[in-house]
Amino acid sequence: MYIVHKAIRVYIATPSAIHTLCGPESLSWLAGNNDVLRTPYHPNATFERWIKEYGTTFSAHGFFGSKEVFTADPQAMAFILNQPRDFPKQRIMMNVLRNLTGEGLVVAEGPEHKRQRKIINPAFGVTAMRGVTPMIIEVAHEPRDAWKKKLFEPVSDSGWQDIDVLPWLSNTALDMVGVAGSNVANNRSRAVMERIGSQMVMEKKSEAGQLGESSPVRGKDLLGILVRANLQEKAAERLDDKTLLAAGHETTAVVMAWALEAIAKTPSVQSKLRDEALTYANDSPSMEGLNSLPYLNNVVKEILRLKPPFTGLRRTAQSDMIVPLAQPIIDKNEKEVQEIFLRSGDSILMHLYAINTRFDLWGSDALLFRPERFDKIPDAVSEIPSMFGNVTSFGVGPKACVGWRMAVLEIKALLFTLIREFQLDVDPRMTITSSVVPRPQVQGQEDKGPQLPLRVARFHHNREEGTAQLGTTSTAGAQSN
Repeated sequence: MYIVHKAIRVYIATPSAIHTLCGPESLSWLAGNNDVLRTPYHPNATFERWIKEYGTTFSAHGFFGSKEVFTADPQAMAFILNQPRDFPKQRIMMNVLRNLTGEGLVVAEGPEHKRQRKIINPAFGVTAMRGVTPMIIEVAHEPRDAWKKKLFEPVSDSGWQDIDVLPWLSNTALDMVGVAGSNVANNRSRAVMERIGSQMVMEKKSEAGQLGESSPVRGKDLLGILVRANLQEKAAERLDDKTLLAAGHETTAVVMAWALEAIAKTPSVQSKLRDEALTYANDSPSMEGLNSLPYLNNVVKEILRLKPPFTGLRRTAQSDMIVPLAQPIIDKNEKEVQEIFLRSGDSILMHLYAINTRFDLWGSDALLFRPERFDKIPDAVSEIPSMFGNVTSFGVGPKACVGWRMAVLEIKALLFTLIREFQLDVDPRMTITSSVVPRPQVQGQEDKGPQLPLRVARFHHNREEGTAQLGTTSTAGAQSN
């Protein structure tokens, strides 16, 4: 009885962090603080101001008067994401993901998640990535060649063209995972993509059948590798086709788009990246060749830091839990705490963008696009749990993004290919913002949906003379610093 009585006293005496932590006032009963929390890549330093005032972990207001815990603490994030059974995704999000991806890896839990991950892992390992690199480079050449032939012939040294690059990048990312062909280019509806994707899965199954289900899991495209790995499992344990198609191509395309926008706005980065890319002997590098380009690597890390595909991850405590913090905070009772107590059912938002842009970690220029910062990162940054580049964009733990190597490889291949051939610029009359889902759009043209219009010109390089020639300087270029 004493133990039970003590447990009850502890339970009653330990209120949830939702009620003990300091935090900003609610902006409205309906939306709480969500106008800021759900705005991707918030354009001002609101997060930094809140963190400075309340600490890296604080209480925030949700919809309809609800409350949740907000954290930009890397240790808290790692603790939660390494225990997915104790901190599952919110039910409403699981239902949305289930409709999009089927009963696949994204929504699987426990033993089922481990089983599916085991099937999918081989397709995203280093050996597999090395094998698919030639195909990825070949696909990256397609928008390059199309822009050269269709948009810039006859070639004019002063030729600038306005291009909405987002559809091109979306189609390219689809082709890179082997899901779609050129007939997707003019019809990007979900129904058409799913139909074509299902057809491609059937073709890959047919190819695998001709080779034999026990043939080695090798291939030149990701979907083929996934299909063969799946066929080697017992029939009752194989993944459904919808799961095989959920390859994350759209998020990769968006990161590619943000990368081109950042490069277009930063001429010094663009020139340095192009100079490095042109040192490579040909236009078809191997995986090792791409990885040997340090500034390209820095650019990819920096864009993933500033433009993560998902700005935050929400989880719900399955039971009462104590979460450790890397940085102590001061609660409402002016007491310093090194851990927080969450009750069963409490929601916690781990804000990846806030972690990626914390001034005390990354410096006072944390909101600026500056790839050189990765030449020597601060000690505090080196301790951030991460799959790539000390940025949180791919998550961590058992449910971290399984395809992160593929995404990095695709982004590198596209940037390498396009920057060698084109000069990029922005139209100073347009302001690019982000929609609620992190997609680029033009301010004042939100009704047109996601788009990213850039100004593009041919870049001419004379290897024999070692000289470079650009198209006539764009009016936008002089104003895009």
